[in-house]
Amino acid sequence: MNYLPELNKNLKGFSLGLLNLLFLTTPGFLTFFIFDKDLFIKIELSKLVILSISIIAPFVIFNFFYFQKTDEKLVSGQEPSAFTTLTIAIFLSILVLDLGIFLKYILSLNIKLFLLLTILIQVLASIILSIIHIPKKRFD
Repeated sequence: MNYLPELNKNLKGFSLGLLNLLFLTTPGFLTFFIFDKDLFIKIELSKLVILSISIIAPFVIFNFFYFQKTDEKLVSGQEPSAFTTLTIAIFLSILVLDLGIFLKYILSLNIKLFLLLTILIQVLASIILSIIHIPKKRFD
Protein backbone atom coordinates (compact mmCIF):
# COMPACT_ATOMS: atom_id res chain seq x y z
CA MET A 1 0.00 0.00 0.00
CA ASN A 2 1.06 3.49 -0.70
CA TYR A 3 0.50 5.73 2.32
CA LEU A 4 2.20 8.76 0.78
CA PRO A 5 -0.96 10.46 -0.65
CA GLU A 6 -2.78 10.07 2.69
CA LEU A 7 0.24 11.36 4.60
CA ASN A 8 0.54 14.32 2.22
CA LYS A 9 -3.15 15.14 2.75
CA ASN A 10 -2.74 14.94 6.55
CA LEU A 11 0.35 17.16 6.46
CA LYS A 12 -1.49 19.79 4.40
CA GLY A 13 -4.33 19.81 6.91
CA PHE A 14 -1.89 19.97 9.83
CA SER A 15 0.08 22.85 8.33
CA LEU A 16 -3.13 24.73 7.51
CA GLY A 17 -4.26 24.18 11.11
CA LEU A 18 -0.98 25.62 12.41
CA LEU A 19 -1.39 28.61 10.10
CA ASN A 20 -4.92 29.11 11.41
CA LEU A 21 -3.58 29.10 14.97
CA LEU A 22 -0.91 31.60 14.00
CA PHE A 23 -3.45 33.79 12.24
CA LEU A 24 -5.70 33.69 15.31
CA THR A 25 -2.98 35.23 17.46
CA THR A 26 -1.37 37.85 15.22
CA PRO A 27 -4.13 40.52 15.22
CA GLY A 28 -4.35 40.30 19.00
CA PHE A 29 -0.56 40.58 19.38
CA LEU A 30 -0.58 43.63 17.16
CA THR A 31 -3.49 45.18 19.05
CA PHE A 32 -1.77 44.70 22.42
CA PHE A 33 1.48 46.03 21.02
CA ILE A 34 -0.19 49.16 19.67
CA PHE A 35 -2.34 50.02 22.69
CA ASP A 36 -0.19 48.85 25.62
CA LYS A 37 3.46 48.11 24.83
CA ASP A 38 4.38 47.67 28.49
CA LEU A 39 1.76 44.96 28.96
CA PHE A 40 2.90 43.31 25.73
CA ILE A 41 6.48 43.14 27.01
CA LYS A 42 5.72 42.15 30.63
CA ILE A 43 3.04 39.49 30.16
CA GLU A 44 3.91 35.80 29.75
CA LEU A 45 3.59 34.33 26.28
CA SER A 46 0.85 31.85 27.22
CA LYS A 47 -1.32 34.63 28.71
CA LEU A 48 -0.63 36.85 25.71
CA VAL A 49 -1.74 34.08 23.33
CA ILE A 50 -4.99 33.57 25.26
CA LEU A 51 -5.70 37.31 25.37
CA SER A 52 -4.85 37.67 21.68
CA ILE A 53 -7.22 34.88 20.70
CA SER A 54 -9.93 36.43 22.87
CA ILE A 55 -9.73 39.64 20.84
CA ILE A 56 -10.38 37.93 17.50
CA ALA A 57 -12.64 35.12 18.77
CA PRO A 58 -15.96 37.04 18.62
CA PHE A 59 -15.28 38.04 15.02
CA VAL A 60 -14.28 34.49 14.03
CA ILE A 61 -17.35 32.98 15.71
CA PHE A 62 -19.67 35.47 14.01
CA ASN A 63 -18.06 34.92 10.61
CA PHE A 64 -18.03 31.15 11.04
CA PHE A 65 -21.76 30.99 11.68
CA TYR A 66 -22.42 33.55 8.95
CA PHE A 67 -20.52 31.52 6.34
CA GLN A 68 -21.91 28.24 7.65
CA LYS A 69 -25.40 29.58 7.05
CA THR A 70 -24.83 31.31 3.71
CA ASP A 71 -22.37 29.03 1.91
CA GLU A 72 -24.42 26.34 0.25
CA LYS A 73 -21.78 24.80 -1.99
CA LEU A 74 -18.26 25.54 -3.04
CA VAL A 75 -17.25 26.16 -6.63
CA SER A 76 -16.42 22.45 -6.92
CA GLY A 77 -20.03 21.58 -6.02
CA GLN A 78 -19.15 20.04 -2.67
CA GLU A 79 -20.47 21.08 0.71
CA PRO A 80 -17.85 23.15 2.58
CA SER A 81 -16.32 21.41 5.56
CA ALA A 82 -16.27 23.06 8.96
CA PHE A 83 -12.50 23.43 8.65
CA THR A 84 -12.84 25.26 5.32
CA THR A 85 -15.51 27.53 6.76
CA LEU A 86 -13.33 28.21 9.81
CA THR A 87 -10.38 29.12 7.60
CA ILE A 88 -12.51 31.56 5.60
CA ALA A 89 -13.92 33.03 8.83
CA ILE A 90 -10.42 33.53 10.26
CA PHE A 91 -9.27 35.19 7.04
CA LEU A 92 -12.19 37.64 7.02
CA SER A 93 -11.73 38.38 10.73
CA ILE A 94 -8.06 39.18 10.14
CA LEU A 95 -9.01 41.56 7.34
CA VAL A 96 -11.56 43.30 9.58
CA LEU A 97 -9.16 43.71 12.51
CA ASP A 98 -6.20 44.73 10.36
CA LEU A 99 -8.32 47.36 8.62
CA GLY A 100 -9.35 48.62 12.07
CA ILE A 101 -5.71 48.75 13.18
CA PHE A 102 -4.77 50.63 10.00
CA LEU A 103 -7.55 53.16 10.59
CA LYS A 104 -6.43 53.48 14.22
CA TYR A 105 -3.08 54.74 12.97
CA ILE A 106 -4.66 57.17 10.52
CA LEU A 107 -7.29 58.53 12.92
CA SER A 108 -5.40 58.17 16.28
CA LEU A 109 -8.26 56.32 17.99
CA ASN A 110 -8.46 55.13 21.58
CA ILE A 111 -9.34 51.51 22.40
CA LYS A 112 -13.10 52.08 22.68
CA LEU A 113 -13.36 53.83 19.34
CA PHE A 114 -11.10 51.19 17.80
CA LEU A 115 -13.41 48.39 18.95
CA LEU A 116 -16.50 50.26 17.77
CA LEU A 117 -14.86 50.87 14.41
CA THR A 118 -13.92 47.20 13.97
CA ILE A 119 -17.48 46.14 14.85
CA LEU A 120 -18.77 48.64 12.28
CA ILE A 121 -16.35 47.26 9.68
CA GLN A 122 -17.56 43.73 10.49
CA VAL A 123 -21.21 44.73 10.06
CA LEU A 124 -20.44 46.51 6.77
CA ALA A 125 -18.47 43.48 5.51
CA SER A 126 -21.41 41.21 6.37
CA ILE A 127 -23.85 43.50 4.56
CA ILE A 128 -21.62 43.69 1.49
CA LEU A 129 -21.18 39.91 1.44
CA SER A 130 -24.94 39.47 1.76
CA ILE A 131 -25.53 41.80 -1.16
CA ILE A 132 -23.02 40.16 -3.49
CA HIS A 133 -24.01 36.61 -2.54
CA ILE A 134 -25.91 35.15 -5.48
CA PRO A 135 -27.80 31.97 -4.69
CA LYS A 136 -26.97 28.97 -6.85
CA LYS A 137 -30.68 28.52 -7.68
CA ARG A 138 -30.54 31.46 -10.12
CA PHE A 139 -28.17 29.52 -12.37
CA ASP A 140 -30.22 26.31 -12.51
